Parts: sequence; structure tokens; C-alpha cells
Amino acid sequence: MSAVAHPNVAARRIFTYAELAAVPPGSSDERLVVVTSYDPAILESTPRAGLMVRDTVARMLAAANAALRENGARLKVADGHRPARIQERYFAEAWEMMRARHP
Repeated sequence: MSAVAHPNVAARRIFTYAELAAVPPGSSDERLVVVTSYDPAILESTPRAGLMVRDTVARMLAAANAALRENGARLKVADGHRPARIQERYFAEAWEMMRARHP
């Protein structure tokens, strides 16, 4: 199965931070649902309830968790939807951390 390149990025595997930061944000009208909507056995890495993901993502995570359970494991989801302002803050913090480590 070959990966389909996103239309806004070059077809290669490693990108610089500046290249990633330059990709314009996308949009989706797909509804957000709680990550456990299709499989309540999925674990969340933080105690807060209601981690939100796109509906398609929740369905794929449920399928992945079903496959994992066949082998005695469970899926643990660390993060989901972030508002744009939070994502922008995380990118800015990561950028500054990298600049400090590698001037």
C-alpha cells in the first residue's frame, strides 16, 4: 500500500520545520466525536473524558483496537482535536525549543 502525498507538500519523506509550518491549514466539515464512540475499550492517556477526533478517525481507531485486542493489547490514544490557536502555540514553542538547542 503506497501513501498518497498531500497535495500541499512535496512528495518526499522528511520535511524541514519551515516547510511544514508553511502548509496552509485544511478544513473539514466532518463531525467531531468522542474517541471512544465506536469502541469504549479504547483508553485515553489523560484522565479527561471526551477526547475528540473526526468521525472517520474514531472508526479507524476502533478497527485498530479490535485487531489489537485479538492479540491481548489495547489502544491508548494520547491526543485528538486541538483548536488552531493551541496548535499554533505548540508549533511556536517547539520552534523556539529547537532554535535554542540548535542555533
